[in-house]
Amino acid sequence: MPRRPIPALPVALALAAALASGGAGAAQAPPAARLRALETSWRAHLLAARPDLGSREGLAHCDERLEPITEATLARDAARLAALGDSAAALARLPLAPRDSAALTSLRTRIEREAAPLRDDTWRRDPGAYRALVHDAVMDVARRPHVSPCERARRALRRLRSVPEVLRAAQVNLAAAAAFDPDSETVRWTAAMLDLRVELPRLVGECHDPERYARLVEADTLALDAARRFVAFLRVRAPSR
Repeated sequence: MPRRPIPALPVALALAAALASGGAGAAQAPPAARLRALETSWRAHLLAARPDLGSREGLAHCDERLEPITEATLARDAARLAALGDSAAALARLPLAPRDSAALTSLRTRIEREAAPLRDDTWRRDPGAYRALVHDAVMDVARRPHVSPCERARRALRRLRSVPEVLRAAQVNLAAAAAFDPDSETVRWTAAMLDLRVELPRLVGECHDPERYARLVEADTLALDAARRFVAFLRVRAPSR
């Protein structure tokens, strides 16, 4: 299925990135403006590369997308997050109002939380990272408060359709993984799949749109099939004990 393109970022975002990274004119911009620019760059990164994290930050436009983690994105995001972290560290040395200082501290924590697994190679050695990515991303939108059941179903459907691609990329990334327990992973994946098979339909069950519900069930079935193939891959790939 063709992936929907991400809308081009506006000129304002490019200017924000320049301010946040210390580009032309950044030295003249007040610290508060640089902080706003850095926040804009961070949100743009989430929208483009990690919509699953964007959903957890309340960015509704992220809810219907799920992006695979690949060799290319690992390198790209490591560089992008390092740049964002450097910009945030530079801002921390400038005078900021208490509210802005607190916002910057929170932003630095979020940037570091995403950067750490890239530095320690989690995505290449820990199958559990992909379980959290797939399961949590789908269930997060299915549980989104103040959203109709049919809208939750639509968002979950879009993410479910991306699960096979996400798990195909995961197998490539984990090809050399050598330090995980296949039995524990199987148990955890079984619990995650049970959620997708039982809890997910219950959460959107009040959507009385038979066609939409049928599409959701179809996408859920394909996602579960992909998850079962992934578990089988883990058992074959598991280090000998």
